[in-house]
Amino acid sequence: VTIQPDHPYTHRYDKTKGKLHLSQVTVQGKILPFGRWSRLVKVLCNVAHTENPICLCSISPDAKHKSFPLNFEFGEDDGDVVLSVIGHYDVHLAGYFLGNTGGHGEDGIEKKKIKEEDEIHEKKIKEEI
Repeated sequence: VTIQPDHPYTHRYDKTKGKLHLSQVTVQGKILPFGRWSRLVKVLCNVAHTENPICLCSISPDAKHKSFPLNFEFGEDDGDVVLSVIGHYDVHLAGYFLGNTGGHGEDGIEKKKIKEEDEIHEKKIKEEI
């Protein structure tokens, strides 16, 4: 899902899909000449309409790597999960649903696809280093 500044995304738990596991964030967009303004983007999370959001991560388009691994899970007990960004750039969150299939069926295929994409990404990072 892509999250834009001032356009939060609300995730609602779906029993058929199971828990949501967020595994990666990528900052998107061209670097803009902000002068004294910060290029840092914060990804925030409000769980079940809590008063204070939690900062999941901070990322910058100036960084050598524009992606960052995450390891967050949201399930039925969390209620609505509102994801938002503070900053001047869009972010893309990647992940998968854990489902109730025990790693088989469509959820298992999706997990395998995500794992393969993560391995390709890690290989590219190692090549750059």
